[in-house]
Amino acid sequence: MRLWRPGLSRIVQLIVTLWGASVVIWSMILLAPGDPARRLLIARGIPDPLAEDVAAARRELRLDQPVVVRYVRWLGDVVRGDFGASWRTNRSVLSEFGDRFGATAVLGVATMVFVVVFTVPMTLIAARWRERWPDKVMQVGSSIGTSLPSFLVSLVLLHVVVLEWGWGQVLSDGSVGSVWLPASALSIGVAATWTRLLRGGMVGVLDTSLADICRSRGAGPWRIMTRVALPNALVRFLPFMALTVGALVGGAAVVESVVDWPGMGAYLVDAINARDLPVIQAYVLLATVAYVVTANGADVLARRLDPRLGIER
Repeated sequence: MRLWRPGLSRIVQLIVTLWGASVVIWSMILLAPGDPARRLLIARGIPDPLAEDVAAARRELRLDQPVVVRYVRWLGDVVRGDFGASWRTNRSVLSEFGDRFGATAVLGVATMVFVVVFTVPMTLIAARWRERWPDKVMQVGSSIGTSLPSFLVSLVLLHVVVLEWGWGQVLSDGSVGSVWLPASALSIGVAATWTRLLRGGMVGVLDTSLADICRSRGAGPWRIMTRVALPNALVRFLPFMALTVGALVGGAAVVESVVDWPGMGAYLVDAINARDLPVIQAYVLLATVAYVVTANGADVLARRLDPRLGIER
């Protein structure tokens, strides 16, 4: 009984969280100013719709039905993978996302590679020479990195590196060769946060008896750092690192729009400008699901690797 109760409780919390998020996200169409039917027609390029057009749009949006019925039907469609049609193109929202998912996936993978490549050596250097000048430099750099908005970094890179130095291209085509600019802009803030977290975790491990035992057995500093301190710090900070990944969702949309990256984020910005609510609802809902599932998955994994993390619960 004790084995499955925590898992069942977590699943119930996950379902309740996602259900509450779905209510808030669906309510966007109710809370947005103006008549949803008129917004639908305006998004389709009809600025002055006739009365019969508005009536047809209201039927299409099921505005003649009770609110609860409309929500239940929408939720049922979402569970089946149907997010409705874009108000601008009248195409399936899922199809629109599918056309742009490849570019977003390339950007996401490249960003995480950049984050890992930057974080691991910087963390090792900071923890190895803690409270000395390499550590101080890393702390100042990580503080600056966490305070820089990703869109500002992308603008600076675009102006200096691309326009002034002539490296890369202004308009991205979604290929691996042009992913370095948006990936660099997105990775700086996350890498800075991870560096600070891991540095603190590794310093804590280095001050434990486990590190003392390794030293007494003749293990060198770098061996202790890579074989003991880093793995233990990673386990304990997996949930916190997963939370920082959620920042990529919001940052990617703005960065993709700035560098004209043909991904889902840039499409979201266009949908916001056009008041295309089905696209906005679908993106926010998918981002919420990804964020909640990632955070909970990382927490479960960390507790599996180190059961001591669940003692306080």
